[in-house]
Amino acid sequence: MNKFDTVEKMDQASKVQLFSDQETVNATLTRWGDTRLVCQYYVPLGSHIPRTVCHPYRK
Repeated sequence: MNKFDTVEKMDQASKVQLFSDQETVNATLTRWGDTRLVCQYYVPLGSHIPRTVCHPYRK
């Protein structure tokens, strides 16, 4: 069972994970696995400002 009813209720880390999962599914369905994006959500050491970093799967 999902712990969020809608995307609007999701926290940022969950939204990033959802985006990455959607990219994986889309790449599988379209057979373009090399072009999908992988995103990570983290707070850099010494900072309170969270960052989202996305890069191609084949980087």
